[in-house]
Amino acid sequence: MTMKNLLILFVVIFAIYSCGGNASKQENAAVEQLQELEVVDVSIDSLIANPSVFANQTVRFSAMVDHVCKHSGQKLTVIGSLPEVTIKVMGSEAVPSFETSLNGAKVEVVGLVKGMATEHVETCEVDSTAQNITYAIECKTIKVL
Repeated sequence: MTMKNLLILFVVIFAIYSCGGNASKQENAAVEQLQELEVVDVSIDSLIANPSVFANQTVRFSAMVDHVCKHSGQKLTVIGSLPEVTIKVMGSEAVPSFETSLNGAKVEVVGLVKGMATEHVETCEVDSTAQNITYAIECKTIKVL
């Protein structure tokens, strides 16, 4: 192999490894940023009962997914111990959309409790019985348990 070919090979290998290293650094930065947040562990029932108590706080809770919006995938509904008691989890920059395979799954969500205008958190389908929901969770992470 000539010196020129060896140099080209070295540059290509270096470029591949340095690109991969940047992705790892970005992922590590996201994890570190999440770890730096003060996360409040809360039960889903207490969160649903008094969301205003947790307003603008990052919370962690476990719940069953009742519904993932089929239209956009950007919203899901989780239920408390009573199936008719729910709260919305909204997509965010960190988690832009949810897979419909989450329907019926138990998940752990870390997210920011936000007061939102009702039209931003209503159900994705027309439902005349829908409650006026004023608080929702802006999802930071979600994992299936």
